[in-house]
Amino acid sequence: MKKKLAVFLFVFAAALLVVAACKKDVAVTSVEIGSGEGSAWVKTEVFEKTVGDGAFIISARVLPDNATNKKVTWAIIGDNADGCAIDADGRFTLGAGAGSVTVKATAAANGLSVTAVVNISAQAQPGQSALDRIEITTQPAKTAYIAGQTFSADGLSVTAVYADGTSKAVAAYSVSKTASLAVTDTKITISYTENNITKTADVAITVTAKT
Repeated sequence: MKKKLAVFLFVFAAALLVVAACKKDVAVTSVEIGSGEGSAWVKTEVFEKTVGDGAFIISARVLPDNATNKKVTWAIIGDNADGCAIDADGRFTLGAGAGSVTVKATAAANGLSVTAVVNISAQAQPGQSALDRIEITTQPAKTAYIAGQTFSADGLSVTAVYADGTSKAVAAYSVSKTASLAVTDTKITISYTENNITKTADVAITVTAKT
């Protein structure tokens, strides 16, 4: 009886070893930043906050969902807005001032990473309405390009819209790309800043290869 039990235990242990040896780790293929869980997950590239807002959670999603090691590490990279911080759980604490902060989530398994931006706006002063958004009121005269050409803002009209509903045309905007365009470029981002608040809007373009 003891001999049979010993043989059974030996065979069982060997089977476990075989199963363990056959089981392969599922590698991480990508990392996303956003909020929510499961079907409520929302991938997010830019978070908009205002000075004085409380801390909030930035979540990371490791794909595929059955990846063996889904741990990520968090860091702030580049310029920091007056002492912002992010902890190991993705809890982001705002600093004292306005600005933009880039956060980075890195997969512990293989170093794959992704970044997102936290835009922190200044609080509106009493009697002053804060910038709410910008709108492209007139498209530029040219939106179709050949690779190697540069974006032209001729004809472009941009309007700043404020929280109280008022608006005005603005010209002190910037464009996301002034270098030669490539066939992979599908949009130009227009940015406008007022009282440390930056808002953006996109202009769709097409770029074809040289023939």
